[in-house]
Amino acid sequence: MITPLRDFFYTVCYYQNLDFNNVRYNPCKDKSSFTYTALPIVLVFSYKIILSIRIGLKAGNFCMGLQMFNTLKHLSSILTAVLAFFYNQGLPNLLGIWIISSMISTLYNYYWDLKFDWQLLEPKCKNWRLRKYLTFQPKFIYYIIICINLIMRFSWSITLSPTVQGYFGSPALLTLVTGSIEIVRRGIWNLLRIET
Repeated sequence: MITPLRDFFYTVCYYQNLDFNNVRYNPCKDKSSFTYTALPIVLVFSYKIILSIRIGLKAGNFCMGLQMFNTLKHLSSILTAVLAFFYNQGLPNLLGIWIISSMISTLYNYYWDLKFDWQLLEPKCKNWRLRKYLTFQPKFIYYIIICINLIMRFSWSITLSPTVQGYFGSPALLTLVTGSIEIVRRGIWNLLRIET
């Protein structure tokens, strides 16, 4: 949802600032603009936060309930995105904080996938750290998916990473690679989510 929103903001910017006299200059590719880099991420996760708060309040158990922790998950993603934006603006002392925030956010989202979305990690279960009933056989497929999901979760951090982006040469190539990884990850996520 973030990439289409970014593309929408880019398109609006492009047609607002279209200058036929200077076709080589494109102000919409400016990485210093919060509106075209971090705002789409903040908007998407803010919407998810509002939904989590609403569901928690409606259920009457927001404080210390599941939806409060879901809200914290989305807040950690916003924090990671905003820190990456400010690091890219030339604040080098934020790199360590960004790395820590990125790791916490990724691992938090990863744990949430396993425990709450896929209902895995049951401690007293005949299928070690999985769940009682499994649809797919053999069960080692679940362990492979658990490992692959962690790797694919870290690909989200790459899109925000101030240093890794340069290795791909082109931002479009990076978007293609990470977007493809995210499509596969979400496909796997949906299979296991439907199963529960």
